[in-house]
Formats: sequence, C-alpha cells, structure tokens
Amino acid sequence: MRPSFIESFSQPLVSPSSGKEWRGNSALGTFPSKPFFGFTEDPNHQSNGTRIAFWVNSSAEVDRVAEIIQRAGAKNIEGPLSNPEYNETYYAVFFDDPSGNRLEVVHRQK
Repeated sequence: MRPSFIESFSQPLVSPSSGKEWRGNSALGTFPSKPFFGFTEDPNHQSNGTRIAFWVNSSAEVDRVAEIIQRAGAKNIEGPLSNPEYNETYYAVFFDDPSGNRLEVVHRQK
C-alpha cells in the first residue's frame, strides 16, 4: 500500500519558524487562525493532468521544499528551475505526490 500524501509530505513541510501544523478530519472543532489548505483523500481517485500550485515567499523557500520532497521520495521531480515561458521571474519545482497527482511549489516576483 502506498503512503498517502499527508503521510509523505505533511511532516517535513511543517513551518520551520513556528514548528506548528494543523490537521483535521472534519469541520468539527477549532480551525487555524491563518489560511490553510486541506486534502481529502479518496481511495478510488485516479490522478490526471490537473496540477495544484502552492505559492511561497522566496526562491530560497522553493529550494528548501525541493530538498524536502526529494528526501521524502517524491516522483518525477522537475527543478527547481526558472520558467520564463510563464513569467520572467517564475521559479518552481514540479513533482508527483504518491497518488500520482502533479504538484508545484512556485515563487515569482510579479
């Protein structure tokens, strides 16, 4: 059985500044005071060409996440690299999660 996205990537992506993360299984209980993104995993899900992009505050943060996902065993890693075809300041790393979903971590200045 393959590890879930949450098992594979959530622990390494805990904020280094706060050391905090939020996990929830339902809408019950308290929610974080800052924006968050949640995944609901479906055992019958079939990956497709859709890509989810996460914006970060710096290219150094893209590099940091790239190192984390490589250590965590992400598949089909591309980058981190500049992508002038999108924007002259577009810098990103692309990868697949364990379910085959295409993800991206990106920083751009404008």
